[in-house]
Amino acid sequence: MKTQPTTSYLNIREYAEKWTWRDPKTGQLMKGFNPPEGVPAERVPFRVLAVSESGHRVEGLVVCIKVNTRLQTRLLKWVEPIGDIKRDDIKWVFDKFIIEIDGTRFITH
Repeated sequence: MKTQPTTSYLNIREYAEKWTWRDPKTGQLMKGFNPPEGVPAERVPFRVLAVSESGHRVEGLVVCIKVNTRLQTRLLKWVEPIGDIKRDDIKWVFDKFIIEIDGTRFITH
């Protein structure tokens, strides 16, 4: 029986804060957390499933545009419309309320 991968919600950064850029020396497409200065970089979109503060299901293809480490929240911007959420909608989501990113489940402890 195949099980879905799970990890701690403290590892969300590894899934939600990736960037892509072209290496200026090799021209190769790179992916990571800290793009070099002066190189055009784009955020990597990811599929998220979460619960809002009011208990509603929040899902879609998003990019993380800001993080508040003190409150453990992320500002997510939708890049693909789904249900009532339109493209370019922006919402704050608590890390503890994120259930899944790209097929990886997050557990709180």
